[in-house]
Amino acid sequence: HGKLAQYWGDIVIDHDSLIPYLPKNMTCMVWGYDTQYDFDKTLAKFEKAGLRFYVCPGTATWRSILGRNDIAFTNEYNAAVNAVKHGAAGMLVTRNVAILGTIAVAANSLAMTAESISYMPAFSFQTSTVTLVGQCLGSGKPDRAHEFVKSTLIIASLIMAVMSVLLYVFAPQLLNFFTPDEGVIELGTQCLRVYALIQIPQAVCWIFMGALRGAGDTQFSFYITAATEWGVRTVLSYIFVRALHLGLVYVTWAFVASLMVRLVLVFLRYRGGKWRSMHFVADSAKSQAAED
Repeated sequence: HGKLAQYWGDIVIDHDSLIPYLPKNMTCMVWGYDTQYDFDKTLAKFEKAGLRFYVCPGTATWRSILGRNDIAFTNEYNAAVNAVKHGAAGMLVTRNVAILGTIAVAANSLAMTAESISYMPAFSFQTSTVTLVGQCLGSGKPDRAHEFVKSTLIIASLIMAVMSVLLYVFAPQLLNFFTPDEGVIELGTQCLRVYALIQIPQAVCWIFMGALRGAGDTQFSFYITAATEWGVRTVLSYIFVRALHLGLVYVTWAFVASLMVRLVLVFLRYRGGKWRSMHFVADSAKSQAAED
């Protein structure tokens, strides 16, 4: 029927002598529940046998309301690092993407990993904006803070324009660094080129959010990020995949939609100017509390 079988690797891993005899046309799903799981040691065995495998890190969300983020992030990080080290075909975490098949899961994971390389400059600009705006407002110079934001936007946009072109043009080569699978590279390239189109808007959004955070308007940034991730990205992904039966590229466009909505809302918040006095309000409240 044109399908490939998958199997969990937790049983066979205890029988090293049998691993070389496993069929090469099946995919081993190597899962680990917590931060103590040794992905490095386990994946090395499947790599040595020349088998196709995925890493499946547990997110430790069972029997919890808010999850256990420290365990989830550490476990996913360990899985991702060793997946690259030992040549894993992909990572299995997200359910909406997982139902699209193993190639889609791998393409989605690697496209996001590759894209993360390009947005590191934007993240640095956001961090610097937080510091500069905080310092300017702390010294009573909101206009200077605004000038710093404008300058940062211009510089970041120019740099991210270059990153966008490089990401779009060299998408296949970048993905080939992570996997030799042609199917994964082809689908991942489509997704990565969508990500390339939003490098500038993403940087602009992050800088505005950095300015708001530097001014002390942290709650708005948190709420708007949560609202767009759950209310836009997750909902659209569900509709595209579950209801309309569309492919992975549309899941990527769902992310684009959430980012653009977030950008508009953050820009309106910044343009409103309330951030200019928030830092002073916070300082005044602290001073008053100290005097009392």
